[in-house]
Amino acid sequence: MTQDTQKKHKKARREATLFLVVVAASLVLLNVLGTFAHARVDLTESRMFSLSQGSKDMSKRLKDTLEIRSYFTPDLPYPYNGLERYTRDMLEEYEASSNGKIQVRYINPSDDAEKEAAQADGVQQVPTLDLTEDRIEQVQAFRGLSFHYLGESKAIPFLENTEGLEYQITQIIKELIGEKLRIGILKGHDGPSLEKGLTGLRDLTRSSYDVEEVDANQDLPKNLKALIVVNPQTSLSQAETANIAGFLQRGGSLGVFGGTRKLPDSLLEGTASIVDSGFNKLLSDWGVTMLPDLVADAECGSVNAPTNIPGLAIPVRYPLLPEVRIDDKQAEHPVLFKLGQLQMPFTTRLKLGKVPAGIKRAVLAKSSENSWLLTDAEAQLTPRQQWAPSNPMGPFPLIVAIEGSKSGSNGPMSTAETGDKEPPSETPASARILVAGSGFVLDDRALPPPNPRTGERQMTSTMAFALNAIDWLAQDAAMVAIRAKDVEEPPLKDPALEVLEDAKQDVEQARKEGDAKKAEAALDLSKEKLADARARWNTTKSLYRWMHTLGLPIAFALLGLLYWRRRKNHNANLKL
Repeated sequence: MTQDTQKKHKKARREATLFLVVVAASLVLLNVLGTFAHARVDLTESRMFSLSQGSKDMSKRLKDTLEIRSYFTPDLPYPYNGLERYTRDMLEEYEASSNGKIQVRYINPSDDAEKEAAQADGVQQVPTLDLTEDRIEQVQAFRGLSFHYLGESKAIPFLENTEGLEYQITQIIKELIGEKLRIGILKGHDGPSLEKGLTGLRDLTRSSYDVEEVDANQDLPKNLKALIVVNPQTSLSQAETANIAGFLQRGGSLGVFGGTRKLPDSLLEGTASIVDSGFNKLLSDWGVTMLPDLVADAECGSVNAPTNIPGLAIPVRYPLLPEVRIDDKQAEHPVLFKLGQLQMPFTTRLKLGKVPAGIKRAVLAKSSENSWLLTDAEAQLTPRQQWAPSNPMGPFPLIVAIEGSKSGSNGPMSTAETGDKEPPSETPASARILVAGSGFVLDDRALPPPNPRTGERQMTSTMAFALNAIDWLAQDAAMVAIRAKDVEEPPLKDPALEVLEDAKQDVEQARKEGDAKKAEAALDLSKEKLADARARWNTTKSLYRWMHTLGLPIAFALLGLLYWRRRKNHNANLKL
């Protein structure tokens, strides 16, 4: 081997050694830096581990320190141990975004004093099913949050899962800050009220809005953000028409839900008769009209229809419960944000007219191509009737959103809109109008019943639409994005979870029936299923653990090997 060749080999070895030293030093430096500074990256599709911008903005608006006390019993059984980790991660995000205004205390109540403190803060001790390798028993545990701000306190008594956690926390912060917008429900006209028919809507909006019934025969309050009209059965007076028109003129928001059909008290019996609420006098000048034609759709939900056997009902497809599909473009609008479908019970169709200058109009929902109309003055509602599709067939517009000021070529509002009052001379402000053919979407009967323990209602697409609509009309779109976050468990799921849920239901049902033997049998069966599920889960976890533990070192070693082979081939091909 010549002297030149030896020098080249020595140079190659020095370069390879230097490369390995630089890489090793970089890894050591990264580990050292990681002890002082770190960042979290949320790679989940729904951003389930990150706060929405609305939550961050709300945290920054705190004027004083908000203390959040997190109460979780030590060593909670699965899956509540994962709930505790998720809650801690979420609270850390709130702390980081608040500029020091949010402080969190993590308390694991273990002695009597800590348990009494948790209960004094409104956090409840709730029964929790503990399934271990050798036993299945019910234990009492804390898993809740309390909030303390400027002498006021609120609590989430107990958490059952991660669903809607960010929305609950941000709602409580918003309530403690005291930022409530004023929303009006049109009074009278034989429609539902906050005391009868809209109690669910009242309860769901209580923490965010001051909701009250308003008489439109008087000038509407200056600080009223939106006026909601639900299924009015009698016509507007001239004064009401003028006052609502003036409200829109100065930039108010109006939501009209139904108002062309009167539904019977017993929804699945009798007929829906035509009524005239008089709102078309206002709406037609904004490019939309409500028609009395009920929309029936082959793509629909089901109802439990009675049979000839007393007490027995069977599910029957019911075309008057259209299942409306929301496309990607429609789902971008705040009213339907991230909703894939929406049920529109007992809806009528909307007619689109000429769009006035300065107005933006969007059709947010339509019936399917397999829909048709019921035009009878007394439309039959009985599920077990002969449904006969007829022309014209759909799709028909069901929800329309309007934004802008009615000005330009149309000029200011006419005296027809303002009654005998002179039209205002100032330039009209931008208004928002939402028109939906169904008033039933806000009715108590369309909402799921509250949980008997927590009082919370399960979030359905119909409920989300109702709340989104109010947020959009009140121009509080930040809460829409928070509510719409689809917080689900990661794709890797423990099969033991299904066994746990089944066991909880079986045991609770047996205990309600007072059948101790049945409860014991359910527990024994659950043990057998649980052992098999956990064996499969442990195998899956081991596979993923070894992939994460060895994957990176093996990949790095392969990279080094490839580099070494490349250098060796390069040196072998050197020409003397």
